[in-house]
Amino acid sequence: MPYATLVFRQSPNPNIFFFNSMIKGYSLRGPFHESITTFSKMKKPSIRPDEFTFAPLLKARSNLRDLNLGLEVYKELLVLGLKRYGAIRIGAVELFVNCGRMVYANKVFDEVPQRDVIVYNLMIRGFCKFGDVESGLGLFRRPKECCFLEHYDFVSRAKQEGRGCFKTLPRNVGPRELDIGMWAHSYAESSGLYRDFVQVGNAILDFYCKCGELDIALENFNNMPIKNVLSWNSMILGLGLNGKGDHGLELFEEMTGRYCLSPNDSTFVGVLACCIHGGRLQRGWDIFASMVTDYRLKPKLATDVWLIFLAVVVV
Repeated sequence: MPYATLVFRQSPNPNIFFFNSMIKGYSLRGPFHESITTFSKMKKPSIRPDEFTFAPLLKARSNLRDLNLGLEVYKELLVLGLKRYGAIRIGAVELFVNCGRMVYANKVFDEVPQRDVIVYNLMIRGFCKFGDVESGLGLFRRPKECCFLEHYDFVSRAKQEGRGCFKTLPRNVGPRELDIGMWAHSYAESSGLYRDFVQVGNAILDFYCKCGELDIALENFNNMPIKNVLSWNSMILGLGLNGKGDHGLELFEEMTGRYCLSPNDSTFVGVLACCIHGGRLQRGWDIFASMVTDYRLKPKLATDVWLIFLAVVVV
């Protein structure tokens, strides 16, 4: 941008193409506030801005998370009748999403006549970022039906945030939700995320366990190129809660013996679940004692709950 700025300043009579190019450059590379400064200079020689002017202006305001200035830009383009352009609408959605105004973003989104993957991505990311996972999941389903899902930036977000984007995987699953989860699994494998990010594998494993799909979960667990304690915890708990307590206890022995991994309190929540659901009550008490004496872990609320179950069953 420094060289482009130098050339621009030396231009005696810059036209709209020059101004738009500089505004776009500042909106992409910064400093972002310079896009507004350049826009103000543009209006002095009475050059009429167009859609190629306002789209990067919205982008710059979005990058700065400046809702007030963004709204000023938005109001001006409304007066000029430029709202109908796709790039303008996408810029408005991005502005509102980045500023946490999902109600405004959703209103603009609903007015987009032909929605592409870009605007879907913005809305899904916004809903998930600000805690409305159900709305994000609802949009996640829709582009699949429109043949957009193969481009979904699920991949780029996962590379940045690990498990973050996989939080959209549903917890209460029916056939439709299971289909989405299996697609996500396939997508993670084909894109290399499954191989490179243990968080992604853990999220998929946790999903299958909560679905009760233990065969798929076990296959996924055994094929994970990288496992951490969370991987073992998810699989052990999944086995315990789905009636496979003995297998869960075998995994615990393998984890601490063959792989020499140190369990944490969440590990013991799963192991105690295995003992209760598998009828191995004395084993449960022995493991709890080992938790305290061998691993120096203090019982927490979750382990206390399972201990109460152990005591009740024994009585």
